[in-house]
Amino acid sequence: MKIQYRPTLTPTKQLTAKQAVQIFVILAFIIGAMFVVGVKTRKERQNGAPENQTAKIDIGSKNIIKAAEGKVPDYLPANLPLSGRDGITESYDAYYENSKRIKESVVTFKSVNEAVYNYNFYIDWFSKNNWRIINKAENFKNGGVSFLYANPSQNENKNLNITIVKNSDKTSNINISYLEF
Repeated sequence: MKIQYRPTLTPTKQLTAKQAVQIFVILAFIIGAMFVVGVKTRKERQNGAPENQTAKIDIGSKNIIKAAEGKVPDYLPANLPLSGRDGITESYDAYYENSKRIKESVVTFKSVNEAVYNYNFYIDWFSKNNWRIINKAENFKNGGVSFLYANPSQNENKNLNITIVKNSDKTSNINISYLEF
């Protein structure tokens, strides 16, 4: 003989109208709070603030100081060679009004060396001078533009970007951008 167990059900209380209204008000408050936070976050993203940053920092306007003709900018690292330099086409330093820490240098020049030579030259220079290559792309076969992006191994607050453009006459144009922040 099998004994069957049947649980007994106890009657549940019904919510009173007052309790239902209270639960509704609490849920409405929670949903409203979530909506307000979502709108605020969306506005911050539209204004360019990343998700983990809620305020923008005003560094002021960029002030450009052109270097004398044929000269390299002052902020550029002094030991950085301009491989095969054959005339500087652009050279300037920049700083920002509200931040004396941020310094920027740009130099563009024509090189008598071929683009592939310059690309390998700067890879070698980075290695010998303790700069770490963060990103690179060698694309001389398909269009002729390549770049190297690096920062010093011991200092994350400096960046160097070198863009090399292959010319049809076996020369190249090089743009070097240096940023210290």
